[in-house]
Amino acid sequence: MKNAMLAIGICIMAISAQTISISGKVSNSLGQPISGAIVQLLVSQIKATTDANGSYNLSGTVNAFIPCHNQSIQSHITYGNKRLIVNTPFSQRMSIKLFSLSGILVSTIYQGTVGKGITEIPCGVEGLGHGAYLLAIRTNDKNTIYKINSLSPIMQPLIGHSNTMQNSTLAKTTGAPDWIQATMQGYASHVEQLSFPTGIVNITMAAPVAPNFGANTYIFDPSMSNIQSQLTSLYSQQQGAQFGSGRCAILFKPGHYALSVLLGFYTEVLGLGLTPDSVQISGSIESDAYLSGGNATCNFWRSCAGIAVTPTGGSDLWAVSQACPMRRMHVKGNLSIAPNPGAGSGGFIADTRVEGSINGWQEQWFSRNSQYNGWSSSGWNFVFVGNSNPPSGSWPSQPITVIQKTPTIREKPFLYVDNSGSYNVLVPPFHADSSVGISWANPAIAGTSVPIDQFFITRAGTDNATSINAALASGKNLLLTPGIYNLDASIKVIRPGTIVLGIGMPSLVPQNGTPALEASDVDGLKIGGFIVDASANNSANLIVMGEQGSTKDHSSDPSSLWDIFARVGGQFSGQATCMLTINSNNVIGDHFWLWRADHGTGVGWTSNKNVNGLIVNGNNVTLYGLFVEHTQGYQTVWNGNNGRCYFYQCEFPYDVPDQASWKNGSINGFASYKVANTVTSFEGWGLGAYAFFNRAAVVLDNGFEVPANAPGIKMRNLLTVTLGGNQGTVTHIVNGNGNAVGPNTAQVARVTTYP
Repeated sequence: MKNAMLAIGICIMAISAQTISISGKVSNSLGQPISGAIVQLLVSQIKATTDANGSYNLSGTVNAFIPCHNQSIQSHITYGNKRLIVNTPFSQRMSIKLFSLSGILVSTIYQGTVGKGITEIPCGVEGLGHGAYLLAIRTNDKNTIYKINSLSPIMQPLIGHSNTMQNSTLAKTTGAPDWIQATMQGYASHVEQLSFPTGIVNITMAAPVAPNFGANTYIFDPSMSNIQSQLTSLYSQQQGAQFGSGRCAILFKPGHYALSVLLGFYTEVLGLGLTPDSVQISGSIESDAYLSGGNATCNFWRSCAGIAVTPTGGSDLWAVSQACPMRRMHVKGNLSIAPNPGAGSGGFIADTRVEGSINGWQEQWFSRNSQYNGWSSSGWNFVFVGNSNPPSGSWPSQPITVIQKTPTIREKPFLYVDNSGSYNVLVPPFHADSSVGISWANPAIAGTSVPIDQFFITRAGTDNATSINAALASGKNLLLTPGIYNLDASIKVIRPGTIVLGIGMPSLVPQNGTPALEASDVDGLKIGGFIVDASANNSANLIVMGEQGSTKDHSSDPSSLWDIFARVGGQFSGQATCMLTINSNNVIGDHFWLWRADHGTGVGWTSNKNVNGLIVNGNNVTLYGLFVEHTQGYQTVWNGNNGRCYFYQCEFPYDVPDQASWKNGSINGFASYKVANTVTSFEGWGLGAYAFFNRAAVVLDNGFEVPANAPGIKMRNLLTVTLGGNQGTVTHIVNGNGNAVGPNTAQVARVTTYP
């Protein structure tokens, strides 16, 4: 919904019969005719297709709005939260009516007098059937027409929003205005306003121009000849740049390519089709081991989505660890998730089909709503939620947790190019109940398409908190392009339904101790695809969702978070008390990595100070694929009721200097996952906590702490692991239950159920 103020009208309209007769030709910028283009009048809903000569003819009789007065008025109107907010300079009569595009009255929304100032009038066009309508607003003796869409109620003034009737061509005609639109695959849609019902309109269509996504975004189409050399150059820059400043997004338009695509750090590869099969790559899309000996345990911050790949030799390699999501991919062969020999510490796959099998040694892995033909990977902890063909085996004999259906989810929004070559963002639907398998199995892709002109496209080095917040306040969504954004204030997301989408691993760095991003406690926010780095000025939180203590119910339209990666240290010297706090209810999180750095810049027990990774205060919060590591207090604190967490991977801080520095009162150490004693209902599935103490032989009493006697607590398939270090012990897994792990005990300990 759009909350920006729109000036109300200039002219009066009435309804009468009108004869339409418009003809002309459609040609390209060279003057050549375009056949097969669709030409239509948006208000009158008359359409035609151009012939071999590019000619068209639009004719018919419709009900139309006819201008009948020439006075103007100063009033404003806002649409938001299913109501019209009218701000008038004086008391006056008002009539608000909703018409179909053909001029048929649908309903009278309001008829009466509004006083001076602000009046809220319930409207709720979202409850109507899908489609566009005309909203006619008359105040005293003036009238304005808006076009409004029930799927995304944004008011578009159709007439008289800049000139009075005395200066308008409308005053010289007897016909009502309309909009003529021409569309054709491969060309930008042509739209222009008409002020007459008859005549000749010749239309020139041009190939669309891509939005300015900045210097770090690379857009390829199959006609280009030097793609491979550019990809090779980018990989050579990013292969070892674990803490470099480079960020890049590689976008492939629909079509077929023969390429070897290798991903280094801070690289995102995206297909620009509505389905993965729209972009076909024969060759590979791979992440190989960054360190020698097949060691992929530091392969971080890279991703791929929206592409079908046919691997050369029948197998693709996706050797990754944390913060490396694979989404909406179609692998026409096998997929190795670690080198052979070699290992990784990943990973995350969602909404993906692998026609062959998945193999490779991984410490852990999370898979959601995907489909494989086999699974032979081994390691410590593998969780499958809503997969259509999950592997067999069960805990503890096999490190496998299977949840048959994903209880609630919205897939991540994505950028795509439509048949005209225009850019849009597709917002997939919210599944409130349960889902299984990939979302793109059927040709008809569900979701809402949002044109790119409804987004503010940021560019690092140019945009800051001021420009970004001004765009958000004006009703724009946000597309963060690759780069590092130093923010002197928080990005404020306040409008319900706002989309904040990053491409190419952009980094947000708050400079003055504020959060990088603060979201209001509103419905339907869609946020994800970026990194947040702490700076030298301590932030109490790096990201905040909602206001603490909120009781609002967002169950019908929850906010969703995808691919949220936060760091304290590593890239920059920094401190933060907590990385992510969720206060809102009903939030859905899909893949977080919240990392207090154990290597890189500014690393040390007294340097990159960080107490918590995640605090959940909201009720009915559901998280999938949660990774939190090395914080100095409780890594995850869950205070809300009815929470659910599917898969958890955590490492305790490596650098604890001594036991006295790591005690919680009389308790040794801080549990990885703390469910507050006030919580009465919580479910956790496939939760693992790992220890590598390399400074001192410290003791941790419990890997997990939960309320001891609450019947609504359900903890399933927990484990603790020692990664080596030859010192330090985790005595129990949860609340005094489970065996110890340490240098003189087993490497892995498991608990199947608690209580």
